[in-house]
Amino acid sequence: MGRYVRPILRSLANRPDITLTLLVREPRDAPAYRAIVSERIDVASLSAARTGGSYDRVWYPWNGMRFRSRAPALVTINDDFAFAYPARGVVARMREQRPIRRAVRSAAHIATISAWSRERLIERFALQPDRISVIPLAPDAFFSPGADASPFGEPFVLAVGTGETRKNTVFLIDAFERAFPAGDVRFVLVGDPEPDVAARLRSARVPVATLARVDDTHLRGLYRTAAAVAVPSLAEGFGLVAVEAQACGAAVIAASTSALPEAVGTAGVTVDPHDGDAWRDALRSLVRDSAENARYRALATARWTAASHERMLEAVLVALERTVDDRA
Repeated sequence: MGRYVRPILRSLANRPDITLTLLVREPRDAPAYRAIVSERIDVASLSAARTGGSYDRVWYPWNGMRFRSRAPALVTINDDFAFAYPARGVVARMREQRPIRRAVRSAAHIATISAWSRERLIERFALQPDRISVIPLAPDAFFSPGADASPFGEPFVLAVGTGETRKNTVFLIDAFERAFPAGDVRFVLVGDPEPDVAARLRSARVPVATLARVDDTHLRGLYRTAAAVAVPSLAEGFGLVAVEAQACGAAVIAASTSALPEAVGTAGVTVDPHDGDAWRDALRSLVRDSAENARYRALATARWTAASHERMLEAVLVALERTVDDRA
């Protein structure tokens, strides 16, 4: 969540017409928060939002309302996955769903991160269309092209994030293995693999590498040096991995479903996430065909510029203004 919130907060903190307060559970950690965001922010306890007149607006960027506010609230709901793909346990399911239900009842205005998610939320919660806006994400300026050295001796295809079945990682490993049976291309996975993914990796007949924890600098280097970045998810509310990779100049292949086509646009290859043959062929083409690879790298680099972040910031400001209009 912080991936897109941090750059927005930094921009808001630098505006002379806005006083920004970060509401946190532990105000004693204010120096750490200021180091992450800006020395210009105020830091206060969540309870401060319950006092009338403390703030003109409160923005909840984290998928629902987890505390009460007397000020008009803008709530970002990224997607409906807490309901479409509910947690198995009753307690975990309630923990995910309750803040979203509260937001649907109480928010002055709702924001989401793609047109696809907007339509899903309207349908699921019977929302009035003018009550929900789209704030499309943009990668932090940190994610940019560069000349890093590859950590591997052979070309590699990168996948990031494995925590849920909808990430479709086992399908990707199958397609990869069929695309590069000679074993001259490595499959690299960032994230803690689920048991089924871990088992499939152990049985793979191609070179693999699993990186459970990487910092942003390491991740950026992987994006920059990957032969391709693969995002085969069955559903994504937007697809921040895909756009971060594109911002680093990577050739991206993504599923042709949910919000991923919105995220990558024509600067990436989109393929049916159920069609193993199509993924095999697309992976092979993107890695083996140097001209095709260079074309998508150039398109990706051109798609995400500083203007992308400015558009995201302006969309946040417009949505915050809408909290007053909708409340009235």
